[in-house]
Formats: sequence, structure tokens, C-alpha cells
Amino acid sequence: MQQDETIIMRLPLKIADMEKPENSNRDNNEKEV
Repeated sequence: MQQDETIIMRLPLKIADMEKPENSNRDNNEKEV
């Protein structure tokens, strides 16, 4: 139960990080390389 809760709590954080322009640029650069 606790593990599931932590995963749910982290999902929004991951989405927020992915939405950040800095992370988006880093992801794009990594994909190109």
C-alpha cells in the first residue's frame, strides 16, 4: 500500500519535471545523440 502511494505521489513530480523546458531540451539532446 505505502509503495503504491509513493509512486502516485511521484508521478506528478515526474510530469512537472518533464514539462520543464530545461529537462525537455536535455531529453531532446540526448535523443539526438
